[in-house]
Amino acid sequence: MRRLIMLLDDIRGIAAIEYGLGLALVAIVSITAWGATGSQGAAEPPPAHRAA
Repeated sequence: MRRLIMLLDDIRGIAAIEYGLGLALVAIVSITAWGATGSQGAAEPPPAHRAA
């Protein structure tokens, strides 16, 4: 019985770690995607030597 409780405790700990890693991955991907769309959405000004 004690072994079963320890096993369940280990599984719960591993699940919590995987959940945390999943949240971190989602945050990284969403921040990266948001930064990429933000940089593409803004038009660049023309270079100074070409502007007349």
